[in-house]
Amino acid sequence: MIPASLTLAFALVFAPSIVFCIGFLQPAPGLAAAALGLAAATAVVRRTNWGERPDGNVLTAAVAIAAALTLVSGIGHFFYQTDDWVVRDALLFDLVRNPWPVAYATPGAPGLLRAPLGMYLIPALIGKAGGLGAAQAALAVQNALAIGLCLYVFARVLPAGRSRWIMLALFVAFSGMDIIPWIRQRLGGMEPLGLPHIEPWPGFFHYDSNVTEILWTPHHAIAGWALVAGYLVWRQGRISALALGPLFAASGFWSPLAAAGALPFYVFAFVGDLADRKLRMPDWAIAAASGLAALPVLFYLTRGTGEVEKGLQDMGNPEILRSYLAMMALEVLPFFAIAWEGRDREDRRGRNELLLIVLLLFAIPFYMLGFANDFAMRVSIPALTLLCVRSVPALAAIGREPAMRRAIIGGIVAIGAATPAIEIWRNVTTPGTPASACNVMESLKDGPYAGSPLDYYIAPAASFDATKWLFRPALAAPLARTIKACWPGRAYVYDRNLYMSRAK
Repeated sequence: MIPASLTLAFALVFAPSIVFCIGFLQPAPGLAAAALGLAAATAVVRRTNWGERPDGNVLTAAVAIAAALTLVSGIGHFFYQTDDWVVRDALLFDLVRNPWPVAYATPGAPGLLRAPLGMYLIPALIGKAGGLGAAQAALAVQNALAIGLCLYVFARVLPAGRSRWIMLALFVAFSGMDIIPWIRQRLGGMEPLGLPHIEPWPGFFHYDSNVTEILWTPHHAIAGWALVAGYLVWRQGRISALALGPLFAASGFWSPLAAAGALPFYVFAFVGDLADRKLRMPDWAIAAASGLAALPVLFYLTRGTGEVEKGLQDMGNPEILRSYLAMMALEVLPFFAIAWEGRDREDRRGRNELLLIVLLLFAIPFYMLGFANDFAMRVSIPALTLLCVRSVPALAAIGREPAMRRAIIGGIVAIGAATPAIEIWRNVTTPGTPASACNVMESLKDGPYAGSPLDYYIAPAASFDATKWLFRPALAAPLARTIKACWPGRAYVYDRNLYMSRAK
Protein backbone atom coordinates (compact mmCIF):
# COMPACT_ATOMS: atom_id res chain seq x y z
CA MET A 1 0.00 0.00 0.00
CA ILE A 2 0.98 3.63 -0.47
CA PRO A 3 2.95 5.16 2.43
CA ALA A 4 1.10 7.91 4.27
CA SER A 5 4.02 10.31 3.80
CA LEU A 6 3.60 10.22 0.02
CA THR A 7 -0.16 10.67 0.25
CA LEU A 8 0.25 13.68 2.55
CA ALA A 9 2.77 15.24 0.15
CA PHE A 10 0.35 14.53 -2.69
CA ALA A 11 -2.47 16.24 -0.76
CA LEU A 12 -0.40 19.42 -0.42
CA VAL A 13 0.42 19.41 -4.12
CA PHE A 14 -3.12 18.49 -5.18
CA ALA A 15 -5.18 20.94 -3.09
CA PRO A 16 -4.40 24.07 -5.20
CA SER A 17 -5.91 22.38 -8.27
CA ILE A 18 -9.30 22.26 -6.56
CA VAL A 19 -9.00 25.92 -5.55
CA PHE A 20 -8.19 26.74 -9.18
CA CYS A 21 -11.28 24.89 -10.40
CA ILE A 22 -13.51 26.86 -8.04
CA GLY A 23 -11.81 30.26 -8.28
CA PHE A 24 -10.77 30.49 -11.93
CA LEU A 25 -13.22 28.34 -13.90
CA GLN A 26 -16.86 28.87 -14.73
CA PRO A 27 -19.18 26.94 -12.35
CA ALA A 28 -20.12 23.99 -14.58
CA PRO A 29 -16.66 23.07 -15.96
CA GLY A 30 -15.09 23.97 -12.62
CA LEU A 31 -17.30 21.56 -10.70
CA ALA A 32 -16.76 18.85 -13.32
CA ALA A 33 -12.97 19.19 -13.19
CA ALA A 34 -12.97 19.31 -9.39
CA ALA A 35 -15.17 16.20 -9.20
CA LEU A 36 -12.89 14.26 -11.54
CA GLY A 37 -9.79 15.34 -9.64
CA LEU A 38 -11.29 14.48 -6.27
CA ALA A 39 -12.41 11.07 -7.54
CA ALA A 40 -8.86 10.26 -8.65
CA ALA A 41 -7.39 11.61 -5.41
CA THR A 42 -9.84 9.62 -3.30
CA ALA A 43 -8.64 6.42 -4.94
CA VAL A 44 -5.07 7.26 -3.87
CA VAL A 45 -6.18 8.03 -0.31
CA ARG A 46 -8.06 4.73 -0.05
CA ARG A 47 -4.95 2.78 -1.04
CA THR A 48 -2.86 4.44 1.66
CA ASN A 49 -1.49 2.51 4.62
CA TRP A 50 -2.40 4.97 7.37
CA GLY A 51 -1.40 2.52 10.08
CA GLU A 52 2.25 2.21 9.03
CA ARG A 53 4.61 3.35 11.76
CA PRO A 54 6.92 6.16 10.60
CA ASP A 55 10.61 6.46 11.36
CA GLY A 56 9.97 9.27 13.82
CA ASN A 57 13.53 10.52 14.20
CA VAL A 58 14.15 10.70 10.46
CA LEU A 59 10.76 12.34 9.85
CA THR A 60 11.43 14.96 12.51
CA ALA A 61 14.87 15.68 11.10
CA ALA A 62 13.56 15.90 7.52
CA VAL A 63 10.86 18.41 8.45
CA ALA A 64 13.34 20.39 10.58
CA ILE A 65 15.79 20.64 7.66
CA ALA A 66 12.99 21.70 5.35
CA ALA A 67 11.70 24.29 7.82
CA ALA A 68 15.16 25.76 8.36
CA LEU A 69 15.87 26.08 4.64
CA THR A 70 12.40 27.49 4.00
CA LEU A 71 13.01 30.14 6.65
CA VAL A 72 16.43 30.95 5.18
CA SER A 73 14.79 31.33 1.75
CA GLY A 74 13.38 34.61 3.01
CA ILE A 75 9.66 33.85 3.22
CA GLY A 76 8.37 36.30 5.79
CA HIS A 77 11.38 38.58 5.17
CA PHE A 78 13.34 37.44 8.22
CA PHE A 79 16.28 36.70 5.90
CA TYR A 80 17.43 37.93 2.51
CA GLN A 81 15.31 36.87 -0.46
CA THR A 82 16.96 36.05 -3.78
CA ASP A 83 16.11 38.03 -6.91
CA ASP A 84 13.31 35.68 -8.00
CA TRP A 85 11.30 36.53 -4.89
CA VAL A 86 10.68 40.10 -6.01
CA VAL A 87 8.15 38.64 -8.44
CA ARG A 88 6.97 35.79 -6.19
CA ASP A 89 6.05 38.16 -3.37
CA ALA A 90 4.15 40.35 -5.80
CA LEU A 91 2.32 37.36 -7.27
CA LEU A 92 1.20 36.10 -3.86
CA PHE A 93 0.12 39.57 -2.77
CA ASP A 94 -1.81 40.18 -6.01
CA LEU A 95 -3.74 36.96 -5.43
CA VAL A 96 -4.52 38.04 -1.86
CA ARG A 97 -5.50 41.64 -2.62
CA ASN A 98 -7.53 41.18 -5.80
CA PRO A 99 -10.42 39.11 -7.18
CA TRP A 100 -9.44 36.15 -9.38
CA PRO A 101 -8.39 36.15 -12.16
CA VAL A 102 -6.09 39.14 -11.72
CA ALA A 103 -5.94 41.59 -14.64
CA TYR A 104 -3.13 44.00 -15.57
CA ALA A 105 -3.05 47.14 -17.71
CA THR A 106 -0.19 45.90 -19.86
CA PRO A 107 1.06 48.01 -22.80
CA GLY A 108 -1.17 47.69 -25.84
CA ALA A 109 -3.98 45.60 -24.36
CA PRO A 110 -5.10 44.20 -20.99
CA GLY A 111 -3.41 41.09 -19.66
CA LEU A 112 -4.31 38.34 -17.19
CA LEU A 113 -2.13 36.62 -14.63
CA ARG A 114 -1.03 33.31 -16.15
CA ALA A 115 1.59 31.34 -14.27
CA PRO A 116 2.04 28.04 -12.42
CA LEU A 117 0.03 28.98 -9.33
CA GLY A 118 0.24 25.71 -7.41
CA MET A 119 2.44 27.12 -4.66
CA TYR A 120 0.38 30.27 -4.18
CA LEU A 121 -3.34 29.52 -4.15
CA ILE A 122 -3.76 27.93 -0.70
CA PRO A 123 -1.65 30.65 1.02
CA ALA A 124 -3.51 33.31 -0.99
CA LEU A 125 -6.86 31.88 0.08
CA ILE A 126 -5.73 31.99 3.71
CA GLY A 127 -4.44 35.52 3.13
CA LYS A 128 -7.85 36.67 1.91
CA ALA A 129 -9.17 35.80 5.36
CA GLY A 130 -6.17 36.73 7.50
CA GLY A 131 -4.13 39.28 5.57
CA LEU A 132 -0.73 39.31 3.88
CA GLY A 133 1.09 38.13 7.00
CA ALA A 134 -1.15 35.07 7.22
CA ALA A 135 -0.50 34.35 3.54
CA GLN A 136 3.26 34.42 4.05
CA ALA A 137 3.01 32.23 7.16
CA ALA A 138 0.83 29.75 5.27
CA LEU A 139 3.32 29.70 2.39
CA ALA A 140 6.18 28.94 4.78
CA VAL A 141 4.28 26.12 6.53
CA GLN A 142 3.07 24.64 3.25
CA ASN A 143 6.52 24.62 1.66
CA ALA A 144 8.27 23.29 4.76
CA LEU A 145 5.81 20.42 5.10
CA ALA A 146 5.91 19.53 1.40
CA ILE A 147 9.71 19.58 1.24
CA GLY A 148 10.02 17.72 4.55
CA LEU A 149 7.63 14.96 3.49
CA CYS A 150 9.41 14.50 0.15
CA LEU A 151 12.78 14.35 1.89
CA TYR A 152 11.39 11.81 4.34
CA VAL A 153 10.22 9.60 1.45
CA PHE A 154 13.69 9.82 -0.11
CA ALA A 155 15.19 8.58 3.16
CA ARG A 156 12.43 6.06 3.94
CA VAL A 157 12.97 4.07 0.73
CA LEU A 158 16.53 3.34 1.90
CA PRO A 159 17.51 0.74 4.51
CA ALA A 160 16.87 1.81 8.10
CA GLY A 161 19.73 3.39 10.02
CA ARG A 162 22.87 4.91 8.53
CA SER A 163 21.63 5.22 4.94
CA ARG A 164 18.64 7.35 5.89
CA TRP A 165 20.75 9.84 7.81
CA ILE A 166 23.24 10.01 4.95
CA MET A 167 20.31 10.79 2.64
CA LEU A 168 19.29 13.77 4.77
CA ALA A 169 22.84 15.13 4.86
CA LEU A 170 23.48 14.54 1.17
CA PHE A 171 20.23 16.27 0.23
CA VAL A 172 21.61 19.48 1.73
CA ALA A 173 25.17 19.03 0.42
CA PHE A 174 24.34 17.70 -3.06
CA SER A 175 25.70 19.81 -5.92
CA GLY A 176 28.13 19.77 -8.78
CA MET A 177 31.66 21.03 -8.26
CA ASP A 178 30.81 24.63 -9.20
CA ILE A 179 33.48 26.14 -7.02
CA ILE A 180 36.32 24.88 -9.26
CA PRO A 181 35.34 26.66 -12.52
CA TRP A 182 34.07 29.66 -10.57
CA ILE A 183 37.49 30.17 -8.96
CA ARG A 184 39.15 29.70 -12.33
CA GLN A 185 36.91 32.33 -13.91
CA ARG A 186 37.50 34.77 -11.06
CA LEU A 187 41.27 34.33 -11.37
CA GLY A 188 40.83 34.96 -15.09
CA GLY A 189 39.28 38.35 -14.40
CA MET A 190 35.54 37.62 -14.55
CA GLU A 191 33.50 40.25 -12.72
CA PRO A 192 31.56 38.83 -9.76
CA LEU A 193 27.80 39.07 -9.42
CA GLY A 194 26.29 41.61 -7.07
CA LEU A 195 26.04 38.95 -4.33
CA PRO A 196 27.58 35.46 -4.09
CA HIS A 197 26.03 32.91 -6.48
CA ILE A 198 28.45 30.55 -8.22
CA GLU A 199 26.22 28.15 -10.17
CA PRO A 200 25.79 30.21 -13.37
CA TRP A 201 29.45 29.71 -14.30
CA PRO A 202 28.62 27.82 -17.56
CA GLY A 203 26.82 30.94 -18.82
CA PHE A 204 24.32 29.32 -21.19
CA PHE A 205 22.72 26.75 -18.89
CA HIS A 206 23.30 25.35 -15.44
CA TYR A 207 22.05 22.77 -12.97
CA ASP A 208 21.08 23.83 -9.46
CA SER A 209 21.72 22.34 -6.04
CA ASN A 210 18.78 21.31 -3.85
CA VAL A 211 19.39 24.24 -1.54
CA THR A 212 19.48 26.66 -4.47
CA GLU A 213 16.11 25.37 -5.64
CA ILE A 214 14.58 26.04 -2.22
CA LEU A 215 16.08 29.52 -1.99
CA TRP A 216 15.21 30.57 -5.55
CA THR A 217 12.40 28.42 -7.01
CA PRO A 218 10.67 26.27 -4.37
CA HIS A 219 7.59 25.65 -6.51
CA HIS A 220 9.69 23.94 -9.18
CA ALA A 221 11.54 22.01 -6.49
CA ILE A 222 8.44 20.79 -4.66
CA ALA A 223 6.84 19.61 -7.89
CA GLY A 224 9.97 17.75 -8.98
CA TRP A 225 10.61 16.23 -5.56
CA ALA A 226 7.01 15.10 -5.09
CA LEU A 227 7.17 13.37 -8.47
CA VAL A 228 10.46 11.69 -7.54
CA ALA A 229 8.94 10.58 -4.23
CA GLY A 230 6.09 8.95 -6.13
CA TYR A 231 8.48 7.26 -8.53
CA LEU A 232 10.58 5.89 -5.66
CA VAL A 233 7.47 4.44 -4.04
CA TRP A 234 6.69 2.78 -7.38
CA ARG A 235 10.19 1.30 -7.37
CA GLN A 236 9.31 -0.25 -4.02
CA GLY A 237 6.27 -1.87 -5.62
CA ARG A 238 3.82 0.05 -3.42
CA ILE A 239 1.96 1.98 -6.13
CA SER A 240 1.27 1.38 -9.79
CA ALA A 241 2.53 3.71 -12.49
CA LEU A 242 -1.00 4.63 -13.56
CA ALA A 243 -1.99 5.42 -9.97
CA LEU A 244 0.73 8.08 -10.02
CA GLY A 245 -1.41 9.96 -12.55
CA PRO A 246 -3.08 12.28 -9.99
CA LEU A 247 0.31 13.29 -8.58
CA PHE A 248 1.71 13.96 -12.04
CA ALA A 249 -1.32 16.01 -13.07
CA ALA A 250 -1.30 18.08 -9.87
CA SER A 251 2.46 18.73 -10.04
CA GLY A 252 2.12 20.35 -13.44
CA PHE A 253 0.23 23.23 -11.83
CA TRP A 254 3.29 23.90 -9.64
CA SER A 255 5.89 23.45 -12.36
CA PRO A 256 5.24 22.19 -15.90
CA LEU A 257 9.00 22.04 -16.42
CA ALA A 258 9.63 19.79 -13.42
CA ALA A 259 6.74 17.60 -14.56
CA ALA A 260 8.30 17.38 -18.01
CA GLY A 261 11.56 16.28 -16.39
CA ALA A 262 9.75 13.52 -14.50
CA LEU A 263 7.84 12.27 -17.54
CA PRO A 264 10.62 9.94 -18.81
CA PHE A 265 10.75 8.22 -15.42
CA TYR A 266 6.98 7.85 -15.32
CA VAL A 267 7.08 6.35 -18.81
CA PHE A 268 9.83 4.05 -17.53
CA ALA A 269 7.51 3.05 -14.66
CA PHE A 270 4.61 2.46 -17.05
CA VAL A 271 6.73 0.25 -19.30
CA GLY A 272 7.90 -1.65 -16.22
CA ASP A 273 4.32 -2.28 -15.10
CA LEU A 274 3.40 -3.28 -18.63
CA ALA A 275 6.25 -5.80 -18.71
CA ASP A 276 5.26 -7.10 -15.27
CA ARG A 277 1.57 -7.33 -16.28
CA LYS A 278 0.53 -5.00 -13.45
CA LEU A 279 -1.78 -2.69 -15.39
CA ARG A 280 -5.35 -2.85 -14.05
CA MET A 281 -8.60 -1.26 -15.21
CA PRO A 282 -9.16 0.71 -11.97
CA ASP A 283 -5.72 2.27 -12.43
CA TRP A 284 -6.57 3.27 -15.99
CA ALA A 285 -9.68 4.98 -14.62
CA ILE A 286 -7.61 6.88 -12.03
CA ALA A 287 -5.16 8.06 -14.69
CA ALA A 288 -7.94 9.05 -17.10
CA ALA A 289 -9.86 11.01 -14.45
CA SER A 290 -6.78 12.91 -13.32
CA GLY A 291 -5.80 13.67 -16.91
CA LEU A 292 -9.23 15.05 -17.77
CA ALA A 293 -9.29 17.10 -14.56
CA ALA A 294 -5.94 18.66 -15.48
CA LEU A 295 -6.98 19.83 -18.96
CA PRO A 296 -8.21 23.29 -17.81
CA VAL A 297 -4.91 23.87 -16.01
CA LEU A 298 -2.99 22.80 -19.11
CA PHE A 299 -5.01 25.17 -21.27
CA TYR A 300 -4.56 28.00 -18.75
CA LEU A 301 -0.78 27.60 -18.58
CA THR A 302 -0.36 27.64 -22.36
CA ARG A 303 -2.23 30.92 -23.02
CA GLY A 304 -0.04 33.61 -24.55
CA THR A 305 3.18 31.59 -24.52
CA GLY A 306 3.86 31.77 -28.24
CA GLU A 307 6.40 34.57 -27.88
CA VAL A 308 8.43 32.91 -25.11
CA GLU A 309 11.99 32.32 -26.34
CA LYS A 310 12.64 28.69 -27.18
CA GLY A 311 14.73 26.50 -29.44
CA LEU A 312 17.81 24.31 -29.71
CA GLN A 313 21.13 25.44 -28.31
CA ASP A 314 23.81 26.14 -30.88
CA MET A 315 26.18 23.37 -29.88
CA GLY A 316 28.26 24.23 -32.93
CA ASN A 317 29.36 27.34 -31.05
CA PRO A 318 32.74 26.42 -29.48
CA GLU A 319 32.05 28.50 -26.37
CA ILE A 320 28.71 26.80 -25.74
CA LEU A 321 30.21 23.37 -26.42
CA ARG A 322 33.07 23.99 -23.98
CA SER A 323 30.61 25.06 -21.30
CA TYR A 324 28.50 21.97 -21.95
CA LEU A 325 31.42 19.54 -21.72
CA ALA A 326 32.73 21.22 -18.58
CA MET A 327 29.30 21.10 -16.96
CA MET A 328 28.89 17.41 -17.72
CA ALA A 329 32.36 16.69 -16.32
CA LEU A 330 31.81 18.64 -13.10
CA GLU A 331 28.06 18.43 -12.50
CA VAL A 332 26.98 14.99 -13.74
CA LEU A 333 29.77 12.45 -14.15
CA PRO A 334 31.23 12.56 -10.61
CA PHE A 335 27.97 11.65 -8.87
CA PHE A 336 27.03 9.25 -11.66
CA ALA A 337 30.28 7.40 -10.97
CA ILE A 338 29.41 7.29 -7.26
CA ALA A 339 25.88 6.03 -7.94
CA TRP A 340 27.12 3.46 -10.44
CA GLU A 341 29.62 2.14 -7.91
CA GLY A 342 26.90 1.75 -5.29
CA ARG A 343 24.26 0.15 -7.51
CA ASP A 344 22.78 -3.27 -6.86
CA ARG A 345 24.40 -5.34 -9.58
CA GLU A 346 21.52 -7.81 -9.53
CA ASP A 347 18.95 -5.07 -10.18
CA ARG A 348 18.70 -4.70 -13.94
CA ARG A 349 15.94 -2.12 -13.67
CA GLY A 350 18.11 -0.06 -11.33
CA ARG A 351 20.94 -0.13 -13.85
CA ASN A 352 18.62 1.04 -16.62
CA GLU A 353 17.30 3.78 -14.36
CA LEU A 354 20.83 5.11 -13.81
CA LEU A 355 21.49 5.07 -17.54
CA LEU A 356 18.26 6.99 -18.11
CA ILE A 357 19.32 9.56 -15.50
CA VAL A 358 22.66 10.26 -17.13
CA LEU A 359 21.16 10.25 -20.63
CA LEU A 360 18.63 12.90 -19.62
CA LEU A 361 21.20 15.06 -17.84
CA PHE A 362 23.40 14.96 -20.93
CA ALA A 363 20.46 15.77 -23.24
CA ILE A 364 18.63 18.53 -21.35
CA PRO A 365 21.09 21.39 -22.14
CA PHE A 366 20.50 20.93 -25.87
CA TYR A 367 17.19 22.80 -25.57
CA MET A 368 16.52 26.26 -24.18
CA LEU A 369 13.33 27.96 -23.01
CA GLY A 370 12.86 31.51 -21.79
CA PHE A 371 15.21 34.47 -21.67
CA ALA A 372 16.99 33.00 -18.63
CA ASN A 373 16.79 29.39 -19.94
CA ASP A 374 14.72 27.89 -17.16
CA PHE A 375 14.53 24.66 -19.14
CA ALA A 376 17.89 23.28 -18.04
CA MET A 377 17.52 24.42 -14.43
CA ARG A 378 14.01 23.03 -13.85
CA VAL A 379 13.61 20.04 -16.17
CA SER A 380 16.76 18.57 -14.60
CA ILE A 381 15.30 18.52 -11.07
CA PRO A 382 13.88 14.95 -11.11
CA ALA A 383 16.98 13.40 -12.70
CA LEU A 384 19.35 15.22 -10.34
CA THR A 385 17.25 14.25 -7.33
CA LEU A 386 17.27 10.59 -8.32
CA LEU A 387 21.02 10.80 -8.85
CA CYS A 388 21.30 12.16 -5.31
CA VAL A 389 19.20 9.32 -3.86
CA ARG A 390 21.05 6.65 -5.84
CA SER A 391 24.41 7.96 -4.61
CA VAL A 392 23.59 7.10 -0.99
CA PRO A 393 24.40 3.35 -1.12
CA ALA A 394 27.98 4.06 -2.18
CA LEU A 395 28.38 6.64 0.59
CA ALA A 396 26.91 4.23 3.14
CA ALA A 397 29.50 1.62 2.11
CA ILE A 398 32.42 4.04 1.88
CA GLY A 399 34.16 2.47 4.86
CA ARG A 400 34.78 -0.68 2.84
CA GLU A 401 36.49 1.21 0.02
CA PRO A 402 40.28 1.65 -0.36
CA ALA A 403 41.66 4.86 1.11
CA MET A 404 42.19 6.53 -2.27
CA ARG A 405 38.64 5.83 -3.40
CA ARG A 406 37.27 7.08 -0.08
CA ALA A 407 39.21 10.30 -0.54
CA ILE A 408 37.89 10.78 -4.08
CA ILE A 409 34.26 10.15 -3.10
CA GLY A 410 34.55 12.36 -0.04
CA GLY A 411 36.23 15.07 -2.08
CA ILE A 412 33.44 15.10 -4.67
CA VAL A 413 30.81 15.56 -1.97
CA ALA A 414 32.83 18.13 -0.02
CA ILE A 415 33.70 20.26 -3.06
CA GLY A 416 30.10 20.16 -4.22
CA ALA A 417 28.88 21.19 -0.77
CA ALA A 418 30.56 24.57 -1.23
CA THR A 419 27.68 25.61 -3.50
CA PRO A 420 24.81 25.19 -1.00
CA ALA A 421 27.05 26.56 1.76
CA ILE A 422 27.57 29.77 -0.22
CA GLU A 423 23.84 30.02 -0.96
CA ILE A 424 22.96 29.72 2.73
CA TRP A 425 25.76 32.07 3.80
CA ARG A 426 24.57 34.77 1.38
CA ASN A 427 20.98 34.65 2.59
CA VAL A 428 21.95 34.61 6.26
CA THR A 429 24.51 37.43 6.10
CA THR A 430 22.79 39.82 3.66
CA PRO A 431 20.19 42.06 5.32
CA GLY A 432 16.60 41.25 4.50
CA THR A 433 14.23 43.86 3.11
CA PRO A 434 10.56 44.53 3.88
CA ALA A 435 7.89 43.39 1.45
CA SER A 436 7.05 45.77 -1.38
CA ALA A 437 3.57 46.95 -2.31
CA CYS A 438 4.35 46.40 -6.00
CA ASN A 439 2.16 44.21 -8.17
CA VAL A 440 3.53 41.66 -10.63
CA MET A 441 3.75 44.10 -13.54
CA GLU A 442 5.53 46.68 -11.41
CA SER A 443 7.97 44.05 -10.12
CA LEU A 444 8.84 43.14 -13.71
CA LYS A 445 9.60 46.77 -14.52
CA ASP A 446 12.03 47.36 -11.66
CA GLY A 447 15.01 45.56 -10.14
CA PRO A 448 16.93 42.76 -11.87
CA TYR A 449 14.03 41.86 -14.16
CA ALA A 450 13.51 45.35 -15.58
CA GLY A 451 13.25 44.94 -19.33
CA SER A 452 12.43 41.23 -19.19
CA PRO A 453 9.35 39.93 -21.05
CA LEU A 454 6.00 40.09 -19.26
CA ASP A 455 4.84 36.83 -20.84
CA TYR A 456 6.44 34.72 -18.13
CA TYR A 457 3.60 35.77 -15.82
CA ILE A 458 1.03 37.73 -17.82
CA ALA A 459 -0.87 36.58 -20.91
CA PRO A 460 -2.94 38.79 -23.22
CA ALA A 461 -6.55 38.78 -22.06
CA ALA A 462 -7.51 38.16 -25.69
CA SER A 463 -5.87 34.73 -25.54
CA PHE A 464 -8.71 33.64 -23.23
CA ASP A 465 -11.51 35.00 -25.47
CA ALA A 466 -12.21 31.71 -27.22
CA THR A 467 -12.85 29.96 -23.91
CA LYS A 468 -15.16 32.33 -22.06
CA TRP A 469 -17.30 29.27 -21.30
CA LEU A 470 -14.36 27.79 -19.37
CA PHE A 471 -12.69 30.68 -17.51
CA ARG A 472 -14.24 33.31 -15.29
CA PRO A 473 -13.84 36.91 -16.50
CA ALA A 474 -11.77 39.46 -14.60
CA LEU A 475 -14.07 41.34 -12.22
CA ALA A 476 -11.80 44.19 -11.14
CA ALA A 477 -10.11 46.96 -13.09
CA PRO A 478 -6.69 45.99 -14.45
CA LEU A 479 -3.78 46.74 -12.14
CA ALA A 480 -1.59 49.53 -13.49
CA ARG A 481 1.99 50.52 -12.88
CA THR A 482 1.97 53.32 -10.32
CA ILE A 483 5.08 52.48 -8.25
CA LYS A 484 8.31 53.14 -10.16
CA ALA A 485 10.84 51.97 -7.56
CA CYS A 486 9.72 48.82 -5.76
CA TRP A 487 12.81 48.16 -3.64
CA PRO A 488 14.97 51.28 -3.31
CA GLY A 489 18.38 50.39 -1.90
CA ARG A 490 17.84 46.63 -2.07
CA ALA A 491 20.83 44.42 -2.88
CA TYR A 492 20.48 42.00 -5.80
CA VAL A 493 22.45 38.97 -6.93
CA TYR A 494 22.11 40.15 -10.54
CA ASP A 495 21.98 43.77 -11.57
CA ARG A 496 19.72 44.50 -14.52
CA ASN A 497 22.34 44.77 -17.27
CA LEU A 498 24.37 41.79 -16.10
CA TYR A 499 21.27 39.62 -15.80
CA MET A 500 20.02 40.44 -19.26
CA SER A 501 23.45 39.98 -20.84
CA ARG A 502 23.97 36.57 -19.22
CA ALA A 503 20.49 35.49 -20.22
CA LYS A 504 21.22 36.02 -23.92
